[in-house]
Amino acid sequence: MGKSTAAKAFRRARIPVFDADLTVHRLQAKGGRAVKAIEAEFPGTTRDGAIDRAALRHATLFANVLNDEQNRELARTCRPVEFARGRNLMTQGDAASSMFIILEGAARVSVFCHENQVPNAPWYM
Repeated sequence: MGKSTAAKAFRRARIPVFDADLTVHRLQAKGGRAVKAIEAEFPGTTRDGAIDRAALRHATLFANVLNDEQNRELARTCRPVEFARGRNLMTQGDAASSMFIILEGAARVSVFCHENQVPNAPWYM
C-alpha cells in the first residue's frame, strides 16, 4: 500500500492525516509562506511568485553562506558515510555535532509536538 492509498484509508476512517507533500507544495506555491525565504537564500529559484522546482534542483546549497576558503574547508572535511536502514541519526533536542547531505536514498524526519510524533514534518512551517 502506498502513501496516497494509506492516507485515503485514514481519511475515510476520520483519522487525521498530515500530508507533508501537500504542505510543501502549498508553502512553495504562488503566495506560499516559504517562497520569499527560499528566493532570498537561492536567488533565481522563483518564477511568477512561486518556487521553480527545476531551478531549485540546481541551486548551490552554500552559494550565499560560505566564502571560497570555507567551501574548500568544507569539501576537505566531508566524507561519505553509509547508514543501515532504520538507523536513528539524531534526536530532537540533541546538540549539533554533524551535518548530513543525502546523496542517495531518503531520510524520514519526525518532529515531536506536545508528546505526539509528526512524521515527515516539513522544514518550514
